[in-house]
Amino acid sequence: MSLTGWLTEPRTGHGIRVATDDAGWARHDFPALAAAALDVAGLLRGTGLRRGEVVSLLLVSPETFLAGFFGVLAAGGVVNPVPPPAGLGAGAAYPGQLTHLMRVAGTRTVLVDPHLAGTARGAAAAAGLAVTVLTVPGDPGTDRPGRPGATAADHPTPPAGDEVALVQFTSGSSGHPRAVAIRADNLLANITAIRRWLDMGAADVTATWLPTYHDMGLIGCTLAPVLNQSDILAMRPDQFIRSPRRWLSCFGEQGATLTAAPTFGYAYAARRIGPDELAGMDFSGWRAAIVGAERVSRGTLESFSALLGPYGFRTRAFLPAYGLAENTLVATGLHLAPPPVALRVAGELRPGEPVEVTAVEEVGTDPSADDDWLVGCGGARDGVAVSVVDDEGRPLPPDVVGEIALTGRSVAAGYHGPDAPDATFAGGRLRTGDHGFLHDGQLFVLGRAGDSLKVRGRNLYAEDLEARLAGVDGLSPERVVVLAGSAGHTPVLHALIRQRPGPWAAEVARILGREGGPGVRIRVLSVPAPAVARTTSGKPRRRPMFRAATDGSLPGEVLYDSAEPAAGPR
Repeated sequence: MSLTGWLTEPRTGHGIRVATDDAGWARHDFPALAAAALDVAGLLRGTGLRRGEVVSLLLVSPETFLAGFFGVLAAGGVVNPVPPPAGLGAGAAYPGQLTHLMRVAGTRTVLVDPHLAGTARGAAAAAGLAVTVLTVPGDPGTDRPGRPGATAADHPTPPAGDEVALVQFTSGSSGHPRAVAIRADNLLANITAIRRWLDMGAADVTATWLPTYHDMGLIGCTLAPVLNQSDILAMRPDQFIRSPRRWLSCFGEQGATLTAAPTFGYAYAARRIGPDELAGMDFSGWRAAIVGAERVSRGTLESFSALLGPYGFRTRAFLPAYGLAENTLVATGLHLAPPPVALRVAGELRPGEPVEVTAVEEVGTDPSADDDWLVGCGGARDGVAVSVVDDEGRPLPPDVVGEIALTGRSVAAGYHGPDAPDATFAGGRLRTGDHGFLHDGQLFVLGRAGDSLKVRGRNLYAEDLEARLAGVDGLSPERVVVLAGSAGHTPVLHALIRQRPGPWAAEVARILGREGGPGVRIRVLSVPAPAVARTTSGKPRRRPMFRAATDGSLPGEVLYDSAEPAAGPR
């Protein structure tokens, strides 16, 4: 298998179907997509693109993005997907954000949609880069009768072996996104691992609403099925938000078998859709529903299964997984067939100390289960080795909390551009910055060390606290964000709740006060939706928001502040 082999032998009768805004689908078969990609390669060669130069993609529609992505590879360039305005939040800040991304990537050429060409030129000028801005030639259709037969110029010459093929940005949850240099062998190894993990066949259909500029949507839901030459049903994130039923209809009516989404996606669909909207659907063919990118919620998996179960969905289709851009994408994932497993633990989860497991249950056995459970993210996928290490990098035994570390063919070359080099990748081992532990061959992820608060030798993880708050007086998980850090010498927990003030505030304050204990300042705020800044993958941008909440610049109403106990929760 090669990254561009399919361009010269595209599979007929299969391709990508793109959701249109009139509730229809536009079909683009692989031969048309391959021809469009080779057109892009020819265009880039005509501008004098040199091997190894970075080409940024600012392309919205999936079919145009695919033509651009594989066209860059075929021309020997390095692909760098960047979020369009909707991906970073439209508004005055976008040009500055794009300038930063282009400077970090070292962009030499930008492939853009025509309406974004001016924005790209302005960002390049602000970055001080001599950048060529090109618009991608016409959208690929199902037929391209005017294109001449293949020529020598059509022969793809993609990056190979240890050459960098992709510069992908991290989500940026702890600050500015970082650029990760993914070699051709990293990309092929991870795609191969995904295809083997899911036992992907020619008849599989992948349905996705994830953006193509982020690793899960790009590699897991787009590149893997394209190299497999199996069908894709692609929606935009905003189309999913408007109609999660349309996404479910991909499986229940159109026969899709594979997908991946963060916990939020399944929770949102389960909350927005009623059983009457699923009448006539059949989900028995849905083989794999990967869950990743954020903490896996048992309550969400249970509620989703309870909703779709009467229509053929099986809980064992859920495949909790763990991955990150620095490992190309996937690192661990649950095997096909067995249902997810959840643990309940006693006591405190302290780095370097054993975990006391008090209960083990299969997900799907208790629809009323709360989120005070840890869901396993499976074992290491092909070509990946997972360990849990202490602060000095020494391996820890199973059932002991530490930092997750990875080795193997998917581990990236390192950070790219001004961010390189970095001790994160020292000695070929990736120190992820995430805490977790291994139990019975599965990885259980606790959260990012940088998004936790160390109090009296124990770590309070923001994602764990959010899970404890979800459900308080009807609070839905996507409305709760916890920020952990220190203001001077004072440890602080901020709870940002996207809901009008109500009786929930007292219970939120009580739970955080109990978890934090004496000496931790607790603040509960009712905030508007725009106050919650999110990354390109939808994760909370915790560190910038912590600073804003601490200095009082974050919009919202303070309902409780333990530094002012006389006020009490409102």
